[in-house]
Amino acid sequence: MALWLIQCSAHINAWQQTCADFELPFERDWFYAMGGSPTINTAVALLKKYDIDADPQLLVTSKLRYFDEIKHKGDIIPATFSSYYSSKRRCINRLLLVLDVIDIML
Repeated sequence: MALWLIQCSAHINAWQQTCADFELPFERDWFYAMGGSPTINTAVALLKKYDIDADPQLLVTSKLRYFDEIKHKGDIIPATFSSYYSSKRRCINRLLLVLDVIDIML
């Protein structure tokens, strides 16, 4: 399971605009389920889902263009960021201890 630090609807919005341009059905839940997948993989899966013979790179180019145009990409999820930061800090402390840079009880 991926660790999401940012709640990002920008990708979904970019896909929604791309689907509208190409007259493809847009299912928000399906795109959320594809979250974390490379854009090219999502484009290929979308075309396969609807049995459309087209160049997925056209969808990729459109999605990336729309995504780049979105100024506000998302917000940090505070609880997830806090958990991630604490975990990273523990790892760094352990590394410094192993390298004999610091002598602390973890």
